[in-house]
Amino acid sequence: GHSLARHRHLFSETERGDLLASLVRAIEVFLPKKALRLACIALCLPGQVERHSGMVKHFPFYDLRNWPLGPTLQQAFEVPVLVSGDVRTWIQAEREWGAARNCADAVLVFVHNDIGVGMVVNGQLIESESALLGDLSHLQDLPESVTIRELCELALAGNSLCQDILHQAAGRLSRVLANLICLLNPGKLLLGGEITRADRLLFPMLHQSLASQLPAEYLVRLQIESTHFYEDPTKPTS
Repeated sequence: GHSLARHRHLFSETERGDLLASLVRAIEVFLPKKALRLACIALCLPGQVERHSGMVKHFPFYDLRNWPLGPTLQQAFEVPVLVSGDVRTWIQAEREWGAARNCADAVLVFVHNDIGVGMVVNGQLIESESALLGDLSHLQDLPESVTIRELCELALAGNSLCQDILHQAAGRLSRVLANLICLLNPGKLLLGGEITRADRLLFPMLHQSLASQLPAEYLVRLQIESTHFYEDPTKPTS
């Protein structure tokens, strides 16, 4: 298939006060302009999503909890609505067309303002009724005084303090990754998010740290790579 139309909407501070109503209005304005009729709505976003109900248990960028995204859109537009966590959607795309293509066992770890995990085992996406599966947002890897983009850019430019912070973050992240590797023994470990801007510094740090935590046989077939697809899914757009 191909895209019929695209639109990127930046929500104003006023619109963010009632984000769900603003999203409905943005869709209502977009459709007549493009002479489109909705057949269904599919959305993906970071955080904890109940895939059958469409309820968003936690949307970290806006710190929204128990957000009735799916039910509200279905009532407003009277079409089927699918809401999914972005990492689960992302690992499916990587499995079909990206860095995990032809790999039966892969793990994708997304690091940004929070941490999310998508898993494919024996070619099947691991899902659960629970919105918490794959959500590691309770683990914070970086100090809040600096953005990940800034940290990576300064570390690449040779700033020793930022390189030390990145090294510490790699150590904490590797402890999460080591547990996932022991549990799933994937052929590929994909990292996505702003932190991969410094992959030439980060990946050797991760390899070194993982080698000190795991038996060698776990690392024989493991490949650590950046994701093929990348778009910051935490920006306030629709």
